[in-house]
Amino acid sequence: MSTNAGERPCPYCGELIKANAIKCRYCGEFLDEQRAPAPLPMAQVDEPSAAVKMIVPVGRSGWAIASSWLALVALVPFPLFVFIGLIEMGRDSLTANLMWLAACINAMFGVLAVLTGIGAFLSKKPGRGRAIFGLVVGFLAAVGYFGFVWYMVSNFVKSH
Repeated sequence: MSTNAGERPCPYCGELIKANAIKCRYCGEFLDEQRAPAPLPMAQVDEPSAAVKMIVPVGRSGWAIASSWLALVALVPFPLFVFIGLIEMGRDSLTANLMWLAACINAMFGVLAVLTGIGAFLSKKPGRGRAIFGLVVGFLAAVGYFGFVWYMVSNFVKSH
């Protein structure tokens, strides 16, 4: 390695740099610690912000999270089931039979939301708001679906 009078090897990467260089142009290391910029202060990562806590269930009970998601899964297709079920009412078709089956499955999701909401209340972790949501919406979905199935079955029995 031949060195010119105005060059020297970098102590970090060994590449030839100017003798009066402050920072190596190859590896980016500062050669003079006094001229190096002060490191940026690390942000506190211990406690997430309130916005993050609203979106990501940090430190929440798994039961509460499960309860809220099961309640949402149970409730979302309810208007669709009622609409299609009323159109298909009295018909012995595949669509009507699938609607009854799907309503029963979603009623079970509602029951599971209620059960996991109770589990969230029994655990001592935070997440009571999600648990209350799961309990209320799961109960309403289960009652609504069971009522829908009962109505469909009673009309089917009356028509036959």
